Amino acid sequence: HGLVHRSSTAKRAQERGLAHIISTNPKILKTCSIVILALPLEQLLEPDPQLINELPMKAVITDVGSVKAPIVEVWQKLHPNFVGSHPMAGTNKEGVEAGIENLFKGKAWVSTPEESTNLEAVETIKKLAISLGCNWITTNANIHDQAVALISHLPVVISAALLKTVSCEEEESLISIAKVLASSGFADTTRIGGGNPQLGSSMIANNTSAVLRF
Repeated sequence: HGLVHRSSTAKRAQERGLAHIISTNPKILKTCSIVILALPLEQLLEPDPQLINELPMKAVITDVGSVKAPIVEVWQKLHPNFVGSHPMAGTNKEGVEAGIENLFKGKAWVSTPEESTNLEAVETIKKLAISLGCNWITTNANIHDQAVALISHLPVVISAALLKTVSCEEEESLISIAKVLASSGFADTTRIGGGNPQLGSSMIANNTSAVLRF
């Protein structure tokens, strides 16, 4: 079952065959045994009450947010079977057109269970991750956030800063030769900085202390 926000997204998702049942109505979650919250960080930290009300109490709930400590703090109070997790897989694309086959294969899937986390729920998400070809890892939520700040969030900031610097250069002769000389190094360095700006800003806003540590 696929729950989306807009009817236009639902239509396109149906055309692509991304799920058997696709709707904008959260009532479609009532029969689900596993629910994956693939939402912007802000919507994970301040979830829609209607969404919460429709989550089956016996289902296992997980998220794919790139910041874990604040999400775990919120959701462990909202559902008894919540498991904080973060598959380290993605691209600089977004939306319903961005799905890629075998995206998770060979990637790390990090889980950040607390002492109070239901161990059977953790095992359920572990089996899901392994079935997708992921390498399963567990760690403390704060350690996760510091690690992703170092290897993911900080690179986004640096990449975006480089793009901003280039875009502000006004000397046309310099830009002209730079375009000719730019090769794979520049492309690799700027790729992640050219992704979804809302996602980048959200990651930094919700993991600020860890990013500033470096």
